[in-house]
Amino acid sequence: MESENSRNVPVPLVYEGEIINSRDEMLSLTDMWRAAKSDPSKRPVEWLRSKGARAFIEVLGEMVGKSHLFEISGGRNGLTMAHWQIALAYAKYLSPEFHMTTVARFWRRLGIFAK
Repeated sequence: MESENSRNVPVPLVYEGEIINSRDEMLSLTDMWRAAKSDPSKRPVEWLRSKGARAFIEVLGEMVGKSHLFEISGGRNGLTMAHWQIALAYAKYLSPEFHMTTVARFWRRLGIFAK
């Protein structure tokens, strides 16, 4: 089982050698897109424009509050951090394999599943 280090900081998710950064209940959609080696047409900004993503985000916003959904930093090396439920929905959009691996590692990281 993956564990936290001595500073109580979660071990980052890693896929195909690429780190997917997280902070509190948020995961980096940008890192997920890079780790999955997805086509530019599947960048986070493109997915967030889709009808399905907008509907999902609307419902989640009503449940957890809209201020808890995103942290976006702009610029050339900007990141889109999103609530973990949005991140897992985005993982499914990127590919079935990426989704299944990310979900399993995310839950394992939380200590819910040992393997």
